[in-house]
Amino acid sequence: MKNALIPNMTRQDTPDVTKVLLKELVTKKEIAIIISSHLLSEIDNICNRICILTNGKIIKDEKTEEIKKIIGVSNYILEVNKTSLQDIIPNYHIIDNNHIKINTNRENLSNILKILLSNNIKIYEIKKDIISLEDIFLKITKEENNA
Repeated sequence: MKNALIPNMTRQDTPDVTKVLLKELVTKKEIAIIISSHLLSEIDNICNRICILTNGKIIKDEKTEEIKKIIGVSNYILEVNKTSLQDIIPNYHIIDNNHIKINTNRENLSNILKILLSNNIKIYEIKKDIISLEDIFLKITKEENNA
C-alpha cells in the first residue's frame, strides 16, 4: 500500500474535484492518505478511517462507521409550540422560534417526550438528525479530558 501525507488541509484546498480524486485513490488504488484537518465535515466526506488526537495522544483510531456507533446518541430536532423549556428539560439547544435540538439516545428521548407532553408542550414533528463528526469529536475529547 502506498501512502501520502496532506498537511493541514483547508476548505480552499479541497474543491469538489480534489475530494472525488482523493476518494477514488483510496477506494480504487488502495492508497492510504493521511490528512490533518480541523474541518471534520470535510473529513467525513472523504475518509473511511479516522484517528482522533488530543494533547498529542491518539484517543480513537477507528473506521468512520464504527466511530459513529461509539457515540451511542443521536440529535433529534423537535418542532414544538414553545422553545423556552429550561425549567422542563435539560441540555437542549434552541434552533429557532419553533425548533429545538436534543442530543440523546432513543430510550431517553421517549422520557423527554413524555415530560414535554405532561407540561402541555405540543410536539408537531420529530426528525432524527445525522450526528456530525464535530459532535463526536467534542464528546470523545470531553470524555478523555474528564477522565
